Amino acid sequence: MHRRTYLNVIFAMLLLLGLYLTSLHSYLLFHSLAEIFSIAVAFCIFMLAWSARRFLVDTYFLFIGIAYLFIGGLDLIHTLSYSGMGVFPESNTNLPTQLWIGARYMEGLSFMVAPFFINRRWKTGFVFFGYGLATFLLVASIFYWPGFPTCFIEGMGLTPFKKVSEYIICLLLLGATAVMYKRRNEFDRGVLRLLVASIVLTVASELAFTFYVHAYGLSNLIGHYFKIGSFYLIYKAVIDTGLAKPYDLLFRDLKKNEEELKWELTLNAALAELYEPLVSPSSAIEEIAHIVLEKAKDLTGSEHGYVSSIDPRSGDNVSHTLTEMLKDRCGISEEQRKIVFPRDADGLYPTLWGHALNTKEAFFTNSPRAHQASTGLPDGHVPITRLLSVPVLLGNEVVGQIALANKPIEYDEKDLQAVGRVASHYALAIQRIRAEQEIRESRDELEIRVRERTAELAQVVEELRREIEERKRVERALKESERKYSTLVEESLTGVYIEQDGKIEFANERFAAIYGYPREEIIGIENWSLVHPEDRGMVREIRERRLRGKEAPLEYEARGLTRDGKPIWVVRRNKLIQYRDRPAILGNVVDVTGRKEIEGALQKSERELRFLSSQLLSAEERERKRIARELHDGIGQLLGAVKFSLENTLNEIQGKKGKWALESLKGPILLIQKAIEEVRRIVMDLRPSTLDDLGIVPTINWFCREFQNIYSGIAVQKEIDVQEKDVPEEVKTAIFRVLQEAFNNLAKHSQSDIVYLSLKKKEGRLALAVRDRGGGFSPEEMVSWERRGGGFGLASMRERTELSGGTFSIESSKGVGTIVHASWPVEEGMNS
Repeated sequence: MHRRTYLNVIFAMLLLLGLYLTSLHSYLLFHSLAEIFSIAVAFCIFMLAWSARRFLVDTYFLFIGIAYLFIGGLDLIHTLSYSGMGVFPESNTNLPTQLWIGARYMEGLSFMVAPFFINRRWKTGFVFFGYGLATFLLVASIFYWPGFPTCFIEGMGLTPFKKVSEYIICLLLLGATAVMYKRRNEFDRGVLRLLVASIVLTVASELAFTFYVHAYGLSNLIGHYFKIGSFYLIYKAVIDTGLAKPYDLLFRDLKKNEEELKWELTLNAALAELYEPLVSPSSAIEEIAHIVLEKAKDLTGSEHGYVSSIDPRSGDNVSHTLTEMLKDRCGISEEQRKIVFPRDADGLYPTLWGHALNTKEAFFTNSPRAHQASTGLPDGHVPITRLLSVPVLLGNEVVGQIALANKPIEYDEKDLQAVGRVASHYALAIQRIRAEQEIRESRDELEIRVRERTAELAQVVEELRREIEERKRVERALKESERKYSTLVEESLTGVYIEQDGKIEFANERFAAIYGYPREEIIGIENWSLVHPEDRGMVREIRERRLRGKEAPLEYEARGLTRDGKPIWVVRRNKLIQYRDRPAILGNVVDVTGRKEIEGALQKSERELRFLSSQLLSAEERERKRIARELHDGIGQLLGAVKFSLENTLNEIQGKKGKWALESLKGPILLIQKAIEEVRRIVMDLRPSTLDDLGIVPTINWFCREFQNIYSGIAVQKEIDVQEKDVPEEVKTAIFRVLQEAFNNLAKHSQSDIVYLSLKKKEGRLALAVRDRGGGFSPEEMVSWERRGGGFGLASMRERTELSGGTFSIESSKGVGTIVHASWPVEEGMNS
């Protein structure tokens, strides 16, 4: 082997020396030989990959083969266009350099992309088309279109584009190497090393081609040496390996599958041999454990091991195969030997042997002492160099263990998988043995329970007889309850119905009678046809809210329509229920048409009463006005005339008759003066003449002055912000009377030292407020006084205000005072 290697090295050195001498003689010949070698290797790679495409499971080399067909084609055109060949008359150093860069870009991109085609199905026609199109565009852009950048300038050397391109190509090749290494498991180890070495030499070749200044330079020569080496390694990786060891390259996956199949067959054969003793009822757990251990050792090549089961009662790990090993191969003292391994205080199995039981995961280690669960071995224990341990699981329950040790070579995943398959069969055997044990124990228990059940059966029969009688009684009671419920619904004085999906699904006789339908005809009718059109929106909204579970009125009034179209008033009570497993409305309807008619009549009577009361007040005011005018125009004027006559007479006789006559006339004059003032007071109480002559504002001012003259201890503050034209004629009297009554009540009862008067127009209303700072009174006192007919004239003020179209309210608190509010609506821009 070494001699052959030496010969290969000597041959390679002689070949390189020959090529160097050839370059000294004719660099063009050297270049042609180097390129022809690489072209031949490229075409051979394609032919080998294409011929073996039907056998290739992994299509990586088929993709590389197609790529090298077009790379070799570009290298062939590059060789023919080289400076001095004369194939292309107008060629210079730039033309072959451009072709070189194009071929290297294709090579770098192909190696970068090829690993992504591993284990993927793709159509070769698409790949051929892609490479053909790329080659055509590349050649056309160099020979026919001035699109490919210049790579070499005579006298100056390489252009920046050419140098940068070489670096980019190097990065692509190094990236391809990284991707190949990442997926190294898909390659034969030797082939992978050759491919990586070939790519490294290609990178070195590209770096060498970044320095030359003419086509025959030294760096050009070195770059071609590297290219020859690169293609030689490609040749060794693909062609030589493919011919000498075709299974390592072309049929690697098939060989791998075949080996895995043989391993699977061996494993299945071993498992088949286990089947009979595992399922045999005569096989004890000790015998089964011994057979399982031997099969596990045979499959893995292990020297030692044991098979155990977990005691379902105590949880101890009981080994059934250690006794044989303990005879002559174990040096542990008799006192320390044991085949039962209990759990510790934390419920865990100790040492490295218990690790798989604690984690419920199989594992292997080829360095037991370095494992985290290792605690060392007792003196005299068989030395352990490698260890494999698999827990036996039934579902998530650990029922046993298979532990193996000291395989001559390292354990691997296949060993773990094989023992795992054996453990799954062993688990079924443990399950069978446990089931048989349970059956035996259950059989004994069954006999006892049969006797107990026989005695219980008679008791059960008696209880069943009583239960049947009780059930019949309940059924009779249920039928009676249903009969009562049916009678209650059918004889109800109110209409009962169930509505679902907008239709009447159930209705009693009273419901049908309310709407004037026969009962059989109203079933299935649209619910909305029973509702007045103007109320359907309201009823629909309440129904929808109830069906959606939102808050809705439990009881409301709505108009309905009878069969002949007559409107009626009903009170509806609704509730959401489940009817035939779907939402429905349970309703109760009461005909209140008669009550509504009575309410209408009462409202009409109330309106008429209010009208009569208004007319009465108006007549009262007119009568007050007439009496006041008659008193003023009649008696008042007469008394005035008498007063003036007496005064004149007094003046005439003052100097003639003596002092006694004068004194006798003064008394009657004073009486007449008092009579005139009393008449004026009565006239003002009945109706102040200023209200008709001057208006409401002067009348209020006059009244406040007169009030202060009479009650000098009560100050009056007023705020009047209205024009005379803003107050309607019919409201003036009401305002004055409410003001007059409020002031009188205040003077008599409030004990206040000040009164605040406000009359304003705001927001389309006339607002009157009278406030004092007196003792006030509670709402309960006010209600009591009004019921007794008193209430300080509150009823009179309220009635006058409301009859004139206004609103009246009063606020009062003990110790704070009282406020009287009255307001009337007015139209904007009205004239008095």
